[in-house]
Amino acid sequence: MTISTYLYVSPHLDDAVLSAGGLINAQLKAGDRVVIGTVCTADAPTDEPLSPLAIDVHQRWGNPRAPYERRRQEDIAACLALGGAEYRHLGLPDAIYRRKPDNPACRYETFQDLFGPIPTWDQAFSVSVAAAINRLATELRPRMVFGPLGVGRNVDHLHLRNAVLRIPKLPAVGFYEDQPYSTGRYPHVAPDPVNVAVRTCPVPLRPNTHVVDWAVKIDAIQCYTSQLTELFGPDRVGIAAMTDYSRALGAGQGSVERLWYAE
Repeated sequence: MTISTYLYVSPHLDDAVLSAGGLINAQLKAGDRVVIGTVCTADAPTDEPLSPLAIDVHQRWGNPRAPYERRRQEDIAACLALGGAEYRHLGLPDAIYRRKPDNPACRYETFQDLFGPIPTWDQAFSVSVAAAINRLATELRPRMVFGPLGVGRNVDHLHLRNAVLRIPKLPAVGFYEDQPYSTGRYPHVAPDPVNVAVRTCPVPLRPNTHVVDWAVKIDAIQCYTSQLTELFGPDRVGIAAMTDYSRALGAGQGSVERLWYAE
């Protein structure tokens, strides 16, 4: 039996599992190799004061002593819960920590600032992201690379979508719908977010739905304990919204994930 390698690139330590955890689980069950490469995994800077935005986000996460160390451990647990996906933490900084080196005043100041378009001062980050993803793709030589579609217009998601499109000589590229942004409700309210992402993607796309084991996916999502309130609200109503969205897409088939494939 031929074993295929699939590479999922994720902006943050949860996005690939939230958005395509069911398909990842199905590929692992089929005997294939799945590697999740997460870009923004660096620890919070200790040599400079945190921005008000970073302080606010840390509070939303429960003010853990080392927030990204905790998030990395949660990601490892989620990968195991999906059936043994491999993880690669690529060590670049989250948008909440980035600033222009020669002008510290250029940084993301509010939560709303995180939702595209990418400001001029941060566009160079795309070069670092593309280099990290290219190195990983060269090492793994995957059959297919999956990245975020950019639903919700989060700047880190847009950086990564653009980087995937720059990978040379790929046999196939797919984009997962960024969850739970696709519901249009959590964690950022945006009207018609999926259609906006499809229209603004630089390449033409075709959709395909995949029936998935939703219970396995939800179990994996529950591993991201520091993020659950931020993503889904204090009563976790966002999980129900995401579940309803998946079933509506399934149109009687059950729970599905929809991915978009470059033509």
